[in-house]
Amino acid sequence: MTDSEAQRLCKDSEAQRSADQLEDEDEASGSDESEEEVFYKEEGLSRSYDPEAPDEGIYGMAVASVIVDSRKIQIISEPVARLRHVARMLLSLFILFFTLGLQLYITIETKWIVTPDAVREVRQGYSHYQAHMYNKTVLTVNGFHRGVPETFDIHRFETLSPDTQQNICNFSLSQPRFLFAILLLWVLTCVRYIRKNLNFSARLFVIPMDIKSMASKGVYKESEDGKNVVVKITWLVKAFVLVFVQMPCLVMNLVLLWIGCRWLVATLGFGEILLNAIALEFVLFLHEIIYHAAVPMSLRKQLERVVIPHAKGCAPNYPVELEGPSCCNMFGTFSCLIVAIIFTWCYINYFQQVLPEYRWDIATACEFHKELLE
Repeated sequence: MTDSEAQRLCKDSEAQRSADQLEDEDEASGSDESEEEVFYKEEGLSRSYDPEAPDEGIYGMAVASVIVDSRKIQIISEPVARLRHVARMLLSLFILFFTLGLQLYITIETKWIVTPDAVREVRQGYSHYQAHMYNKTVLTVNGFHRGVPETFDIHRFETLSPDTQQNICNFSLSQPRFLFAILLLWVLTCVRYIRKNLNFSARLFVIPMDIKSMASKGVYKESEDGKNVVVKITWLVKAFVLVFVQMPCLVMNLVLLWIGCRWLVATLGFGEILLNAIALEFVLFLHEIIYHAAVPMSLRKQLERVVIPHAKGCAPNYPVELEGPSCCNMFGTFSCLIVAIIFTWCYINYFQQVLPEYRWDIATACEFHKELLE
């Protein structure tokens, strides 16, 4: 190889390197990603958000049916096929409102039939205990005795009948730590459903509404696994789903949370508290029971093909598929546990109205009685 040829080859290689460098710079300048996002992707630290189907249950089925069937009704011209989708959507909505009605009925009956008797028994028993254990008492707005703290005589507990002693010591508030643990489990159970509801509502809320009809193109975007990703819906479909599906579900969970806490505080017997907590979860779980018991497998499989993308806050692009680590997505969910703990503590100490103006004087008397028996 001559010197001229070697020089030519060197110049060609330098030119190629310069061109590659310019190309890389162009790609970098044309990308919307920040250096931090690129770093997270290269290091494998970004979270991948795959579109997900609505939760398995009557509420998720109703959402999927409204989206799928409202589109099919508008794009199918064959009368028989259109009638099938009309019937399926109506049936899905009927099962939805039936489930809501059943949950509402059980909740109301618990409030008006079960809870009042338990609350009345606890209030009367505690009022009798106060009048017996204190030298001086005052009356609450409901007409029940509450002792003046300076006049408490713990030795009077031994003069109560054995049945009365047992009933008093079986009050849930007589063991506040145990009651706190059970109530915390119940609150976390409700928080789980409330969080799922709010998360799915947020995903629905940010879906663009720049189409006039569900028959328009661009409602779906096919994913790699062949599922239909919902990327656009009409304002009417979004409003219907949020108002008639998501909002009633959220309200029901909140009402059950409050009534459940009241019922558990009013329960006599610590074994009964555990059983009542399981019964309350059964009511929350009702929509999934009906879904797996009454909805055909063919309908479930067909509706599972509809998936809703995830979305991040005020992200400029929709849907969001990648997100780098942040304090919000790394630690935000732990706040649910903190909120549940604070709510449970505040409910026992301030919000509960089973025993208003509770004196926290049963546990001491029961422990004193046990020590005397030993």
